Amino acid sequence: MPARPPQLHSSVVTAVTAQLLPFLSRSPSPDWSRRPTAANDREEELLLLLLLLHRIDSRRPGPRAPLMAEEAVSMEAPPLHKPSSLREAALDDETRALVAADAADLPASPPSAVEANFARYFIADFLNPGYDQYVYRHPNGLCVVGLAPAHVVFKEEGVITAVDFNVGKSDRSEMKVTGKRKRNAQHLQENSALCKVCVNDKSFIVRCCVKGSLLEINERLIKQPDLLNTAADREGYIAIFQPKPADWLKIKDKFLSYEDYKNLRGIFTV
Repeated sequence: MPARPPQLHSSVVTAVTAQLLPFLSRSPSPDWSRRPTAANDREEELLLLLLLLHRIDSRRPGPRAPLMAEEAVSMEAPPLHKPSSLREAALDDETRALVAADAADLPASPPSAVEANFARYFIADFLNPGYDQYVYRHPNGLCVVGLAPAHVVFKEEGVITAVDFNVGKSDRSEMKVTGKRKRNAQHLQENSALCKVCVNDKSFIVRCCVKGSLLEINERLIKQPDLLNTAADREGYIAIFQPKPADWLKIKDKFLSYEDYKNLRGIFTV
């Protein structure tokens, strides 16, 4: 078994403290980082011994000798006072703008969840005139695909009556992605059909726009196709993809920014 540390009775520490109090009262706080180098540094040796005794006593089980007032004062570290001017100088301009923003620079209304969390991209006339779509990219790499405000389907008379994910040889709505590795995810190309949007007796094909793994389709659109009319850029999104970083870099330049798309279509709110 390992040897137990030496134990000192509290009366021993109290007695030693009483002997050293005269030195504590008239001596400045010693430099604990160095050992005494001269024989006349007796006072500093005694102070170091006192500290050692209390460290040993603090490891002893049971009640411990309380620190005396003069001893406690001598062992306290001096408070650190940092001038306010130094604290202000340590803040860079960007941090200062975040913690103390000028009210005149704040927007009239707070940004939406989409604006705050996604980079918004748009593609106009994708494979067909008027087939505008958006791709909202999250910092984690996931992309949300949906219909842009100027999509031709919104110019049709009537309302959207159905959204059908049964396109081509597979029904996208039957896909069930599971696990951390996204098992059963479908790997689609940019021009792969994603779904059909029906207005009266017409149907419009919605494409993937990005190359990647299809992780999720918005199943709410099957029962609530009207979400495309009321919230196409939020609850009415079409699907979520996970493109590879290299594939995203290849197609990123094909998209328009939010401002460029607004200018192209002559719209002022998206």
